[in-house]
Parts: sequence; structure tokens; C-alpha cells
Amino acid sequence: SSKQVLNNTAVPEGNYSGTYAKHIESIIDINLHLEALVHNAITAGEFPIVLTGDHSNAIGAIHGFMKANKGMQVGVIWIDAHADLHSPYTTPSGNMHGMPLAVLLKQDNLSAQKNPIDVPTAKFWNQLKDHPSTLKPNNLVFIGLRDAEAEELALIDQLNIKAYTPELIAAQGIEAVLKGSLEYLSHCDALYVSFDVDSMDPSISTGTGTPVSNGLDFEQTQYLLKALINAPQVAALEITEINPEIEQNNQPMHEVVMQLLKPML
Repeated sequence: SSKQVLNNTAVPEGNYSGTYAKHIESIIDINLHLEALVHNAITAGEFPIVLTGDHSNAIGAIHGFMKANKGMQVGVIWIDAHADLHSPYTTPSGNMHGMPLAVLLKQDNLSAQKNPIDVPTAKFWNQLKDHPSTLKPNNLVFIGLRDAEAEELALIDQLNIKAYTPELIAAQGIEAVLKGSLEYLSHCDALYVSFDVDSMDPSISTGTGTPVSNGLDFEQTQYLLKALINAPQVAALEITEINPEIEQNNQPMHEVVMQLLKPML
């Protein structure tokens, strides 16, 4: 199938923004728009490449992916420094880019609740989760995970989610990590790859909001993305958390991303 780059253009934004779910109403609108874009691309036989600035967009993209692959086992490879498993009930920041997997897995994590949630936030959060498709915990793999809060780690442990940390990547090598991930998800019919640029080391990934040391190097990242995009099960790629406004050197983030993608397109 041919590759189609989806750029999630601006859509009308809702006004509500809660302390523990910032801009949640507009995020619902944006995700509904992106869900339709991805669904239409997949059903038209395209391989969508989704470029976004905020990881909360993965909610709509993956909902669209699951909708287009209805009745199939859908897996997700989440290449990211962070777990993104918070809910409004547990978030330390209120940033929605820390919550997409909690939405997709439909996990409030109430046993770890620390935030008092108002009625509108609860209403919009439930609306975001209210989708016919649910991601199964054993259909998810983390690669590069190295910055997660206690509430998220407890959920990973409780749901027995597979995670490759930098320590495991260093011990096993990136080739074995790729092989292990695909073998673990071999029961899945279609795979969605979500690549957060902060999975890379901050020495490379300068244009992202939450850099974390000890990340993937350029060669590891390029190997991983090229191998995944060519894997038969993989049917969509997302590249996210690119913020040109905070680049710190002479190599803009979009140029790094294009260098990563060049061998694949």
C-alpha cells in the first residue's frame, strides 16, 4: 500500500479546560477529526503516516485504526520515554499528552486517585473513553520507557504490560528488542506504531517538550522505524511531540525526522 502523510489541520475547538485535563474539550474535537482521517486512509488501502505535535492525538488516530480493522486483533508499539498512562484522577500536570494510553485501555486508575475531579472533567473524560474499541493490555509494547510515575508503574505491573527500558535495550540490543516486540505481538493482525521523538536521547531530540536522558540514539531509532515500517503487520506510523518553537540547536527537529524517514519513503 502507498504511504499517505496525514497532517492534522486545525478544527474548531471547544472551550472547556480543566485543571486535571487541560484543553480536554478541544482535544475531543481534534481526535474525532483525526479518527475519521485515519479510518478513511486505512479503508482506502493507504499506509497513514501521522505527524502531530501532541501525543494526545494518538487517541483519535488509534481509534480510527481500530475502527478500520474492526473485528481484528490490533496491537500498538509505543516508542516513548513516557508511559502516558495517567488519567485526570492521577495526573501530576493535567497535560493530556500524558493520558492517551489510559483512554485507549479505558483505565481511570481510581485505586491511585489523588486529584479531586469536577463534573465537567469527568463528563469529557468519559466521552473521550467512550469508543466501541478498547486496546488490550497484552496488545501493547513499550520501547524506550524510562520516565513513569508510581501510579503508571503500578498500572503497568497490574496489567502486565510488556516494556523495554534503556537497560533492557542495552543488554539485548535493538535487533533483539524489535524481534521480541514483534514476536510478543504476533497474535495481532495489524500493528500501529506510535513514535514519540522524546524516545530519542535529548542530544538528538531537541525540539520536544519533555526530553529525558538515556534515550535511543539516531542509528537505533532509524533501524527500529525502518524495520517496523517494513514489517507485514505494521499498517500505520505516528510521529509525535515535535515542537519547532523550542529547538535548541542548528538541526531543526523536522529535519531529524525527515532524516529518519528518508530511507523509508
